Amino acid sequence: MFRIFLLLTLVLSAQDTKPSLDRLSFMTGCWAFQSGDSETEEYWTKPSGGAMLGLSRTVKGGKTIFTEYTQIREQNGALSMFVQLGLAKSTTEFRLTKLSANEAVFTSDLENPHQLIYRRKGDELSARTEGTKNGKAVFEDYPYRRAKCD
Repeated sequence: MFRIFLLLTLVLSAQDTKPSLDRLSFMTGCWAFQSGDSETEEYWTKPSGGAMLGLSRTVKGGKTIFTEYTQIREQNGALSMFVQLGLAKSTTEFRLTKLSANEAVFTSDLENPHQLIYRRKGDELSARTEGTKNGKAVFEDYPYRRAKCD
């Protein structure tokens, strides 16, 4: 009887360690930050239908100068983020490699960006890209704050 209990415990524990899309709901909502004369907005839908969708744009001088389309979904038994810069461009896959209550790290095979890191603290969601360029570490930070969804 003890063996059955132990086996059942191990099976249930293994199921609990598989990351659930719902654990990424800390990213849900509208976020924005100002940098000089440009503003970047990012919006994440709630987890539903097996996916989360993200949209980002940077506006400068009244014109959109950058767009990014993102989807997080299960791929080959693991969660991955698929990033598309601009319309009709190819997508890049970043696999979820770390997940805690308020942090998610996605990793790609690229040198730059190699990792995408999202951290939530209250009404702040920081996004960070990390990688290497010419053998040197490079990064970019996006210090988002909760924004009104219009």
